[in-house]
Amino acid sequence: MKLIGILGGMGPNAGVRLHQLVIEITPAKRDQDHLDVVHYSASHVRDRSASLAADGGKAYLNDVIGAAQLLVKSGVAVIAIPCNTAHSRLKEIQEGVAVPIINMVELTVERIMREYPGVPVGLLATDGTMATQVYQKTLPNSGIKWILPGADAQKAVMATIYEVIKAKPKLADITEGELAPLLEAAKGLVARGAGVLVAGCTELSLVTDTLAR
Repeated sequence: MKLIGILGGMGPNAGVRLHQLVIEITPAKRDQDHLDVVHYSASHVRDRSASLAADGGKAYLNDVIGAAQLLVKSGVAVIAIPCNTAHSRLKEIQEGVAVPIINMVELTVERIMREYPGVPVGLLATDGTMATQVYQKTLPNSGIKWILPGADAQKAVMATIYEVIKAKPKLADITEGELAPLLEAAKGLVARGAGVLVAGCTELSLVTDTLAR
């Protein structure tokens, strides 16, 4: 059985959530039926959006490659990085790592093309993901019409990610009122024609139950 690597810590709860999903989708009836996983919560990796704005992502790129190389040394055959913004430099990360890295953004775009052809897609993501257009540039011939938040709505999305979700590691402490600005940003995308919403930040994927109401 191949050893799976999860490079988490960006943020920590997102890595834990991915690991939990791996457990949940595995058709296991006993401990030994589960997949072997090495989960490295590399919380030292520098902020991706800040690094992209300051140095084009060089600082976080080096951090991620170094952390991924530790996973390779542990014997993993494949690595998943549950951080959308980190995928802005995925090509360079892959070049620095000797095992395949799952392209989470590409898989998302492929699923949209397969399951929601012709449906406009609203994107909720960090400033870094938006600025680098990582979703729009992935499979650029996809034909997807992307709908992005306006400036004020984008500020609300970033505030929710950094001042609410990242600031409260115990997710149960987050109130619906604190998520209200994010919900309004999502509703704004729908009002402008989005038929599908992408939680293009792994932090946002932790609160999709609220967005789906």
